[in-house]
Parts: sequence; C-alpha cells; structure tokens
Amino acid sequence: MAAAYPTWFREKVITAYESGDGSFARIGERFRIGEATVNRWVSQKRRLRTLEPKKPTVPSRKRLVDDEGEQFLRDTLEELSCSTLRELAEAYEEEFSIKVDPRRMSEVVRRLGFTRKRGSSGRGLPRERMSWRRVSSS
Repeated sequence: MAAAYPTWFREKVITAYESGDGSFARIGERFRIGEATVNRWVSQKRRLRTLEPKKPTVPSRKRLVDDEGEQFLRDTLEELSCSTLRELAEAYEEEFSIKVDPRRMSEVVRRLGFTRKRGSSGRGLPRERMSWRRVSSS
C-alpha cells in the first residue's frame, strides 16, 4: 500500500508544479515520487480544492460465519479432525442454511487457530483429507 504523504508535502509539490518548475515527470523526479502521483495530486487539488489524503475505501465483506457459527466449526473440528474444507462448508450450510465457499472456510478455520496436522497420521492421505489441529498460542 502506498505511503500517505502529509498535506504540507503535497502542497509543496503542487506549488512547484503550479509555479512552472517543470512537468509532472520533472516534479516527480525532484521530490522522488511518481509522475502519476503528481498528476493525481494536481487533479485532486483542481477537483476537490483540497489535498487531504483520501480515506481508503476497502470494501467490507459480509461476515458469513458469526460467533455461533465459529463455535459450531470449532466443535466440529475437535470432534471430526479429518473433515475437509468442503465437508465443513457443507455441514455449515446444512446447519445454518448459509452457503460458504471452501476457500472462505479456510480463512475462518485459520482464524479459529486450526492448521493442518503434519506427521504420520497424515501420511498416505490425500492433502484435503489431512487432519486439523489447534495451534498452540505460545
């Protein structure tokens, strides 16, 4: 993610550009920032009349697995440690009538502190059939 430059620095760059000290490329070189950044700041100043950094717009994903769902998954993984992500997703859908993609289920399982178990119990089993174990927090 790009560094958020302070407003005073942005003003300095814009002042240099508006006073005719050079092109976007030349000003960018002088201040060690990209040509596109200079262009963006000049455009922002013209359109919005401010150089305050814009707030990042991160789309929020709807939380499909709530606290109750997490507890269900925790219990399921502790009882049936050989469950695949697909099986977990299917069990979750059956229990809560909410469809969760197995890839998204992987994020939830990791967030709950479970990881794939390595060692003799997992050998000879297909990768998706390996056991889950809780990671110790130490």
